[in-house]
Formats: sequence, C-alpha cells, structure tokens
Amino acid sequence: MALVTRFGSYPDVFAKYVRPTRMADFDVAFVKKQANILAQEAKTDYQAVKLAHEFVAHLPIGFDRETLPASVILKKGRGQCITKTTLFVALLRGMGVPCRVHGWRVHKIVHKKRMPVLVYAFTPKTTLFTYPEVYYKDTWMLLSEALVTKGEPDWNVCPFDNAIARKHPLKPEWIAEDLGVFWHPDTFVEQHGTNHGGWRNLAFPIAQFLLNK
Repeated sequence: MALVTRFGSYPDVFAKYVRPTRMADFDVAFVKKQANILAQEAKTDYQAVKLAHEFVAHLPIGFDRETLPASVILKKGRGQCITKTTLFVALLRGMGVPCRVHGWRVHKIVHKKRMPVLVYAFTPKTTLFTYPEVYYKDTWMLLSEALVTKGEPDWNVCPFDNAIARKHPLKPEWIAEDLGVFWHPDTFVEQHGTNHGGWRNLAFPIAQFLLNK
C-alpha cells in the first residue's frame, strides 16, 4: 500500500515522515496555512522543496530555544540552523513531502566569528547542529547551506547537496561527530538534548540577548 500525497506516491513506510509532531506542528492552523500557500505555487515536489527552502532561508537569523515548535518559530519570524530546520520540516511535511532531520556535533571553532566573545567563552567544546533531509527521486538528500544564507541561493546547485556543484552545510573539518538521522526533530532533542542544557539553560536569556543584539 502506497502513501499518496499531492506531489507523488511513496512507500507506505514513509507515512511517519509526513506526520506532525510536537515540534514539527504543521497541524497548527497558521502553519498549515503557510504550507498550503507554498504548495499552491508548486507543481512538483522539487518546486515544493525549493519554495519551502526559500521561505525559511529568507527569515532573519535569530536565536531562541532549540526546542521551540515550528508554530512559535513561524510566529517569531526568525531562526538559526536548528530552529529553521524544525520549521522547514514542518512546512514540507505540511505539503506532503517526506522530510527528516540529520544531526551532528560540530567543533566550537565554527562559532568563533559568529558570536560575542563572552558567549563564545562559555560555549561547550562541541555544539549540536541539525539540517533537513528530503526524500526525492527515491533517495534521501541533504539540503545545502541556503537555510541561513543572506543572499539569493543558486538554484542550479540548490537545494540538494548532490546537485551540479556538491554542497554541504558543514565543512569536513568542522564535524566532531556525525549523529545520524532522526525521523523528526523531537527525537533528536530527546536523544541528544540541546546546546543550552544544564547551567547554560539559566544563562540562556543573557546569551540570547547578546546573540540577537
């Protein structure tokens, strides 16, 4: 028995990759509405991926708790790698395209020029990072780095990392550990926690203020 969505037919085992979860909550009315707006412009699953990719990439970069559901992220209208991944997964699933999460631990040095000195000093040696994978043309494909780009992505090479010019959201030397794939963001958080766990949870409001400022 096949899973049939507006953009194609998938093996029945893929049903879980188009379901809502606590974090990928496209069953919330205004998230579903945004997914439907994007879907109306798309005639193929590739176009659906492109439109969701473009929508999330153009949101301003902003830092919030990584456990926020997509509905809150969309309402805030901002995100960073992990929260934008959650929103992308929710929107794409809301359009009926199977999507999951890939996770890594990355070396602290990745953030050195991207955050205030005080925040960097208290950042752990490795931090968590997630990005979406989409089921496309009978295989899982990782998205490229465009979810946090400030410029226009080149759609000749995006959104997939094995397109004309291979891209990856992380450079090999940044990766401390490949944590593998997870069928939704909630599972990733349940297994690996967040970057603001423990005592850092208490200090997060200060770090958030400095990062967003």
